[in-house]
Amino acid sequence: MSRALLLLILFLTLTGCWTGPVLFTAADAAKSLKDGAYRLVEAGSSETGGDILPISTQHDGSLLVTGPEHPWRVLAVPLAQAGRDRFILQLQQTDPKTPERAMKATYMLLDMRRQHPAITILACDAETAAAVEASDGFIARDPQSASSCGFTDGAVLKQRIVAAGQDLSNPDIELVRVGE
Repeated sequence: MSRALLLLILFLTLTGCWTGPVLFTAADAAKSLKDGAYRLVEAGSSETGGDILPISTQHDGSLLVTGPEHPWRVLAVPLAQAGRDRFILQLQQTDPKTPERAMKATYMLLDMRRQHPAITILACDAETAAAVEASDGFIARDPQSASSCGFTDGAVLKQRIVAAGQDLSNPDIELVRVGE
């Protein structure tokens, strides 16, 4: 397992994340990543190794991401308020052994304005937690890691991701297209 993939898993467990039910459909998504193989690399790293994730566009416009674990269905939902090159990533597991997981999603920010597409894992800070709770969402608090925000309202998710994205200049992971 590559350092970048380990960091991604570590970020998700220690920094908390944004989760919830599936809030967007393929009709909400837009083209973001080109089909191909991408190397998962720690942002800013000169590392040449890393797990390779094949990404392909499906008939409904969603992305299928396969890799070392289980496949993911990914929707890239544009953030018009944040510029045309930023997207909410809605990730859903598509493992047939655990179909109940397909009803849940993890949310991240995709920034296409950089040399390589960049992913930021969003922390559940106090301001975001308050917005989530005010919209009947939930906060999963774990004394061993950071809190996770459970969104139940797509509009609140978009508003919070735009607000969070204004202050983000250092993404967590870059997707380097194999062959570049």
